[in-house]
Amino acid sequence: MKTMFCWPYEELTVEKLEATRAFRFSTPWYSSVVETTEQGVDLIDALFVQKNSDLSPQETLHSYAATLAPLLHEPFSYILSNHDIVKSDQPTDSVLSGDVFLTPAVFAKNFGLETEHLPQSWTWDTEEVLKLAQVEGTELYSPLTLFSVFRRFFYLEANEKDQTQSLYTNLPEFCPEREHMKNALASVISQNLYVTESCQKVLTAALPLAGNNEDKLLEFAQAEEGHDQIMISALKAFPEPALKPWSREVAPSTKALMETFYRVAQNNFLAFAFAIYLFERPHFEETHPVTKLLKTYDFHEAAEKYERHHIINEAGGHDHIGFEMIKEIPLLTKAAAEQAVRWCEAMSWVMTTHSAALLQNIRKHI
Repeated sequence: MKTMFCWPYEELTVEKLEATRAFRFSTPWYSSVVETTEQGVDLIDALFVQKNSDLSPQETLHSYAATLAPLLHEPFSYILSNHDIVKSDQPTDSVLSGDVFLTPAVFAKNFGLETEHLPQSWTWDTEEVLKLAQVEGTELYSPLTLFSVFRRFFYLEANEKDQTQSLYTNLPEFCPEREHMKNALASVISQNLYVTESCQKVLTAALPLAGNNEDKLLEFAQAEEGHDQIMISALKAFPEPALKPWSREVAPSTKALMETFYRVAQNNFLAFAFAIYLFERPHFEETHPVTKLLKTYDFHEAAEKYERHHIINEAGGHDHIGFEMIKEIPLLTKAAAEQAVRWCEAMSWVMTTHSAALLQNIRKHI
């Protein structure tokens, strides 16, 4: 198996757990415990905890490969551009005039998106991203390296802007009555219903660009079929009296999220696979926070129905599918890589701002 070289994110810290052969790998956005061998204990301790500077650059690189490559699915490191060119007849992404991406406003106008759901200006440093992702000795760029940079940017933005946890923790404060909470949770589920109803349209739009990922994409699309029915059954499980009409409405931010995803699917397969990673990234809790709130307020039947979706995704390993697709994407030209940066930044923005917008939308009805 080809060695996957890695370099730790600047935010990564590693802590030795007492009286064990385990370490806690942590960033501000994610943490996991890694168990290792006796030999691995010495290596990880020297490399990450003691920060041993006696290693040569080549030894350091191989040591990072040994310790971080098994954790590629977890957001701890950059993936360096050392892999072979993927041979395939994969279609080329829609590479457009650079002027189309000049500003978020120009971008939004060209693709029929709402400017209010995009940043006022681009902030991801395309030049630095490409410098890291360029494959030495070529004019081509590594999709895996690009993904690993985008992943870090996303989590940094989410750490600053994403209010998903606030959405779940603040709802009890904003919903003093059980009926208020019932409609607020129904609104959250209604957004999930819209996402699942839109899913097949988006996945189908990506097929012309899928190339050697076509089978993976078709398999994923098949696995996603019927998930909207799970959300419908969860909504129907709420007890009488009937839900308020507003709780069944699709929030503007949710429409913007799926419209952006659709445009991404039509134009840039790397950004599309990155978007799947964002949608399917794992929750830290065994039980989804929405399920916990439903149970707390005694909406047990709705909780059981909703949790089915979470369980199916976990059992299907959906949190890995975007990454597995990116591994199969051929190296990109500079123009395609530059445009992937912008598509991914747009997708990251609408994703990280969605929960705050949804919470605001719920509060105006309470």
